[in-house]
Amino acid sequence: MSRPRSQVDGRRGSGARSALAFVLVGVLLAALVVGADRLVVAVVEGQVSRRLQSDLGTPTRPSVDIEGFPFLTQLARRSLGSVHVVAADVTPTGPDQTPLEQVDLRLLDVTTTDRFQTFTASRVAGTATLDYATAKRLTGQDLAYAPDGRVEVTIRTRIVSLPVTATIVGVPEVDVAAQTLTIGKPQITVAGVEVPERTSQALLETLLEPVPISGVPFGLQLGDITPTPEGLVAVVTGENVTFSS
Repeated sequence: MSRPRSQVDGRRGSGARSALAFVLVGVLLAALVVGADRLVVAVVEGQVSRRLQSDLGTPTRPSVDIEGFPFLTQLARRSLGSVHVVAADVTPTGPDQTPLEQVDLRLLDVTTTDRFQTFTASRVAGTATLDYATAKRLTGQDLAYAPDGRVEVTIRTRIVSLPVTATIVGVPEVDVAAQTLTIGKPQITVAGVEVPERTSQALLETLLEPVPISGVPFGLQLGDITPTPEGLVAVVTGENVTFSS
C-alpha cells in the first residue's frame, strides 16, 4: 500500500532541510577558517613590518603583504613562499649606509625558527630608488636626469692648469661583479665643444673613474639602473638575507 503523499513530501522536505543545514554549516566553517587565516596573517604581517621598520630605519612602517593562501599551513611549516615589501625613506643605521627613496622587494622562501623575531629569505629581488641628491653625494659629482633615460654629469677639472667644465651625458652602467657605477655611451662636451665619439671613451676614463657602490641595505647587490626624473631605479638582488634588529 502506498504512503500518503503528505508523508512522502514531508520526508523529502526534511531531507532537503537537512542537506541545506549541512551546506550552511560547511559554509560557516569555511568562513571561520578563512577569517582565522586572514586574522593570523594580518598579525604576522604587522610583526614583520615592525621588524623591517627597525632594520630599514623608515619613519613609517613598510607595507608587508604575505602572499599565498592558506597562510596557516605556511605558518605551521615556518616557511613563507613570498613576502612583498614596499618601504619609503629608507635610512638604515650604521656606517657607510646609503639612504634610499624607496625599496620594492620580494622576499622569497622565507624561513624562521623564532616566530619571525628573525627570519631569512633565500632570495631577495626587486628595485631600489636613489634620488639625485644622494647620488651626487655618493659620486662627488653634479648628477642630474637627462632626456631619453640618460644622466648628465658635470665635472669641473683643470687641463694644462686651466679650469675646465666637462659635461658627460650617457647611460649609467653597473659592473655587477665589481659593484661599481660608470657611464656608458658617453657624449662629452668640454668647454662647450663636443668631443668626437671615437675619443669620448678614452676621455671618460680620465675624467670619471668608476664609482664604488656600497651601503645598500642587507648587503643587496645592484644590477641594471634606469634613470627617471625622480631618481635612479636600480634592480637589486640578494641571497640568504637575514632580517633581525
